[in-house]
Amino acid sequence: MKKMQYVSLEKGNEEQKSLLNSLMIFYTAELNKHRNSSSISPEILSRWIKSIPELQGEPHRHFEFCYHEGELIGFLYGKIDQPEHKGFIKPNYGYIMEFYVKPQYRRQGYGKEMFLRLERLFAQDGAKQMYLTADPVTGKPFWESMGFKKTGEISPENKLEIYEKSIDISCLCTAVPAVSKHAELIMTLYQQNLEALHGSTIELEQWKKILAADDPDEQNFLICRSSVPVAWLRINGLLNKDMAWISMLAVSDKYQRQGVGSYAIEFSEKFVKEKGFHKMAIHTTEDNLPARNLYTKYGYIVAAHGECTTGDGNKHMGYTFVKAL
Repeated sequence: MKKMQYVSLEKGNEEQKSLLNSLMIFYTAELNKHRNSSSISPEILSRWIKSIPELQGEPHRHFEFCYHEGELIGFLYGKIDQPEHKGFIKPNYGYIMEFYVKPQYRRQGYGKEMFLRLERLFAQDGAKQMYLTADPVTGKPFWESMGFKKTGEISPENKLEIYEKSIDISCLCTAVPAVSKHAELIMTLYQQNLEALHGSTIELEQWKKILAADDPDEQNFLICRSSVPVAWLRINGLLNKDMAWISMLAVSDKYQRQGVGSYAIEFSEKFVKEKGFHKMAIHTTEDNLPARNLYTKYGYIVAAHGECTTGDGNKHMGYTFVKAL
């Protein structure tokens, strides 16, 4: 994952205006070439560039220059369509208006990180869908790889195909290490999932001891969405050589089926992979169908199926899932 830096375009910033002008010249020249159209006149290009910073400051409009380690990579530009906007619109959709990665930085993961940034901004604005029209040469394969699908519509403004994608609200999630001060939150999340987990009641003081233990073999995390704690994740087997385990995932009953579990899986895999692990394993009981479906969705394969004793002391049939990372 690239550690990108994003700088918002400011109205009245002459230095940024000059930078925007230079980027737009190359950007529009590439678009014209791919569409076999004549070049935009300097007058029209000048008016277009001038209009972009003048619109900054409007709610739900985002133009950002994108950098990596001080190097300018490109820019992104999107907004949430409002009923009062002019031209072709899809009210309450996120609209990716312009998106440019300098040629020397393509096919290196920068475009994906920039897109994820814009998707996150749209999600924060409350949008659930997004759309765009794609450059027929470089745009279509990129946006299709990001999960955009053709709608069959043609934009009346530029005569290009319209693509759409649902916004993944799990992009609003973050993971933070869980410590003893989070004991009450984790106890609540655990209790909400007690029946599905077949667990036993654990008192608050015991939770504090568990989270303060600093066990090198495991790591506890709180999964937050827009700073609200929504899940508890525990990864263990960290002293193993090849395979780590997701030993606990408890999602708040108010946030289930909203992408939180998906984020937890993706975060866990990245976390252990960076530590040199090549496999991830998960165990769940046979009757926990939502968990089984989630693991199957992410490519986990059943490695074992048999009787197990759960935290409540009872015996249940269970599955062990394993995935090569």
